Amino acid sequence: MRGLSKWVASHPKFIVGIWLFVVAFASSFALKLPSALSSGGFSAPSSSSAFAQTIISRDFPTLSPETVIVVINDPNNTLASGSDQTTIGLLAQKLKNQSYIASVESEATQGVKGFMGNHGHATFMIIRLSTNNDSIAQSQVPMVERLVTNTLPTGIIAFETGGPALGQALNLATQHDVTDAERIAFPLLLVVLLLVLRSVVASLLPLVVAGFTLPVAMGLSYFISRGHQLNILMTNAISMIGLGVVVDYSVFIVSRFRQEIKTESVERAAMNALGSAGRAVFYSGMAVVVSLVALFLPKLSILTSIAVGGVVVVIVAVVAAWTLLPAILVLLGTRVNSFSLSRQRLTQKTDHWYLWLVHILKHPVLYFTSGVAALMLLAVPVFGLKMQAPIAASNQLPLTSSARQGLNFLNAHFSVPTLFPIEVVVGGSGSVADFSNLQRLQRITESLAKLSDVQSITGPTSWLHQLTLGQYHDIYLNSSHLPVVEKQALARWINQRRNGWYAVINITPRSSVNASSTHSLVGQIRSRLVTLGRANAVSTWVGGQNAIGYDFDQVVITKFPEVILAVFLITILLLIFTFRSIVIPFQAVFLNALVTLASMGVLVGVFQKGFGGIVANPSPINSVTPVILFAVLFGLSMDYEVFIVSRIKERHLQGEALIDSIAKGVSDTARLVTGAAAIMIAVFLAFAATPLGVVQQLGIGLSTAIFLDALIVRSILVPTMMRLFGRANWWFPRFYRGSNATLCGETNGTSGLEHNCGSKE
Repeated sequence: MRGLSKWVASHPKFIVGIWLFVVAFASSFALKLPSALSSGGFSAPSSSSAFAQTIISRDFPTLSPETVIVVINDPNNTLASGSDQTTIGLLAQKLKNQSYIASVESEATQGVKGFMGNHGHATFMIIRLSTNNDSIAQSQVPMVERLVTNTLPTGIIAFETGGPALGQALNLATQHDVTDAERIAFPLLLVVLLLVLRSVVASLLPLVVAGFTLPVAMGLSYFISRGHQLNILMTNAISMIGLGVVVDYSVFIVSRFRQEIKTESVERAAMNALGSAGRAVFYSGMAVVVSLVALFLPKLSILTSIAVGGVVVVIVAVVAAWTLLPAILVLLGTRVNSFSLSRQRLTQKTDHWYLWLVHILKHPVLYFTSGVAALMLLAVPVFGLKMQAPIAASNQLPLTSSARQGLNFLNAHFSVPTLFPIEVVVGGSGSVADFSNLQRLQRITESLAKLSDVQSITGPTSWLHQLTLGQYHDIYLNSSHLPVVEKQALARWINQRRNGWYAVINITPRSSVNASSTHSLVGQIRSRLVTLGRANAVSTWVGGQNAIGYDFDQVVITKFPEVILAVFLITILLLIFTFRSIVIPFQAVFLNALVTLASMGVLVGVFQKGFGGIVANPSPINSVTPVILFAVLFGLSMDYEVFIVSRIKERHLQGEALIDSIAKGVSDTARLVTGAAAIMIAVFLAFAATPLGVVQQLGIGLSTAIFLDALIVRSILVPTMMRLFGRANWWFPRFYRGSNATLCGETNGTSGLEHNCGSKE
């Protein structure tokens, strides 16, 4: 690190030039990143529902989940006239002729009623795409939209909705949300930075570094996304985490540089700033990285996307803090203090902090127990936590979104089956036309229909309710002689293969797709199928978006303890290496876990229980929110832990007593840490203003956690806990041959606190 800091301080122009070239090169790829991402990723690849979807995609292409619904509405005329019917038929034919469309269902193509609504003023088409890839399907939605717009006459309104259209609209909304959040965040950050750094030039530096860091991180992420299907939330992760850490890191280094330049040369000031604040930045950055790496453990695309985006932007932020920022500082020199807002030294606040710390260190047990009790009280709602990933959450889209308007219009004017049915796949041997196999399917269908949360059920023995099982048997035996339309209807429910057969049973739940009862229905169906499958000698799987969401939630819940354990272990090892202490890392883990629980309690209270009326429709917490919140918060909290404890240790190694080093170390950093916390809170609140559910929850959760961390943990619990542990704070095994100072035994005349801790070493 010393060698790197010396080289950086000696080559500032070269380093700035390299960064200018890199950011110019990366920016063009950064702009392409959103289009390379998808709204998918909320699925468990190795689950039962994933296997069911594989069978459906292979053997039942007309049941493809990649389905676009085109809703056509003429508010002035009915669509029953000959010219309108001709136009709609022409549109259906054009759509069927597209290579990327597998099938089109409409009143014109099916020859059945039910596609007309709104008293004849509206109709809809079901367009099943040829692909089963989320990203490809979403990229094809604009193609469908252009074809529809160019075919329909003026005056007829058309909406594109359904899974791919909702996903594509969500991608666009996310891009706009990130842009809007950044527009809010930058002015807020500038105000906070001016209050913290008290200089216009110094305040602009963190934003300049952020302007370099974010495009480079997004450009690098684009290349990663080329080989992996990643979620659009990666862009939110890069902006949210990146803005927070890069501004914080810059503030730490700029502040230390401004202190050093009072007595040192410019180059020496930059080297000293990197040797102290820069070292803390490096280790706090690594703490964030290792916390985010734990998100790879569940092997879920959405968590992987957040982890990749977060890891990339933090690494770029650390590199920028160690190269670009000091290079700019060397070029600026004393001009970093230009346009100062105050010529007075801000010592009064520091004195107040010192007096506060002296006070609480005289009563460590009282303040420590009070702080822990306050956080535990906030954490109480966590015990009622319900986690569920939303499916097709159109309410997160803007009111002007065509996909949202189309879905609302469809639900209001048509009695269509759910767009997201629960699909039961049944597999057996022999021929599906055998009467015994049809009996098995009928028994399964009738049993599942009796579940209280099932509204309707359709399958191989129930798609025409007026037929008896014997009549179904005759149809299947003579299927080769049926007209094309009837053959297509049969292919929707059965597929005869050389080594057996598969059938699909569609279940429409009574409640909405995101209702807790619908979520629970998947588990009830699975439980019943265990007995039914064994009794009827068939294999069964449950698919559809409801089952995919159910399995995703189960994987998250199952893997969450592994993520927690991994973060704990890696963080402890990293902090042991950083501080050469066994006790301090465990203190940090305990306090961070406590503040995480408290912030989760606030999150559950606000979003799930509706406390404060902030959320109009309380609902379960998105299942990825607690995992991401834990990993991100655990890493970010280490910024302050490393920075504060590093300053305490720095004073301690200079020979100061434990209590003096705690009081002065915390007071030295208090104003800066408070400012850094305000910076983080400003960033996260800017993202909390977005309508996107998981981002909103993360914004509120992280801003709450950082607030509690600065208010209670860093100003009360850290100093009192270190006071209670005394000499044990710096205990390290004897085989380590370092230069740690130990505590001293003396009485401090200023504070009046006794230090009965032995002699100096």
